[in-house]
Amino acid sequence: MSTTIISLLTSFIYIVTAFLQYQNLFSKMTFKKMTLTTLSSAAILLHSYVLYRWIDTPFGQNLSLSHLFSLICWLITLITLSTSLIKAIERKNLDFASSVERNGPMTKNSTFFSKKNITTEAGVLQSLFLFILPLSALSILLSILFPGENTFQTRQHPNTLIHILISVFAFGVLGTAAMQAILLYLQNRLLRKKSAHHSIIKILPSLQTMETFLFQIIWSGFLLLSASLASAFLLTDELITNNRLQKIFLSFLAWSLFAALLYGHHQSGLRGQKAAAWTLTGVGLLIGAYLAGKIIPMD
Repeated sequence: MSTTIISLLTSFIYIVTAFLQYQNLFSKMTFKKMTLTTLSSAAILLHSYVLYRWIDTPFGQNLSLSHLFSLICWLITLITLSTSLIKAIERKNLDFASSVERNGPMTKNSTFFSKKNITTEAGVLQSLFLFILPLSALSILLSILFPGENTFQTRQHPNTLIHILISVFAFGVLGTAAMQAILLYLQNRLLRKKSAHHSIIKILPSLQTMETFLFQIIWSGFLLLSASLASAFLLTDELITNNRLQKIFLSFLAWSLFAALLYGHHQSGLRGQKAAAWTLTGVGLLIGAYLAGKIIPMD
């Protein structure tokens, strides 16, 4: 089976899973969580195989814009699914311990079997899938239509490879934060317009939970971004030679913005739409940093 056919199949599975998730959240039709998890896992595995075939070539690693975008979307999907599974396991363990402590042996009437056991964090993650899965499908189609070529011999530059991997992980986590920020911004807008009965509001947890989860993601991404910048300075000479200082500048600007956001949240309670806007601006700066390195010609 050719890589193109597998990639189209992967994109199709992403779309089908997103549709089923939409039905679960907004209609009376419901599908077992195991079905959605299985489909998502299958799509992620196929996506990883496709990325391997696209990026690892006989001439080196093809780190084109479309391939990196698809890689980041794959990572965001993987992070969201993994976190969702971890939260579900943690919740079941807590419910089991609580049920045993209060009621003795577990029965069907215990809280373990109640719909209330769905954690607020899990609710956020399920909502994120509505954005992430179609985006991953789109990234695959873009890689098929516009594969591009930017071959790099990472084996000859191990330090650069480390920097690239950390940067991709950082952007993957902060990309997840951007998705969460969009949901938070939308939720704030609808509540301000007194649209409490809107279907989106009904599936989302409280604003406080949404904001707490957002800043948890930002903290993780900020630490990875700090590690990415630290690794970049190990290659400063090469970056200067290749006229990539503008990339470092925009990345450091994004780092400063996230640092100010976290400090403002801790000291003065910066939150809500402002926090969402700052998050999206920071991610936008990181996108600009990558594009600057591609658009501005080297010396």
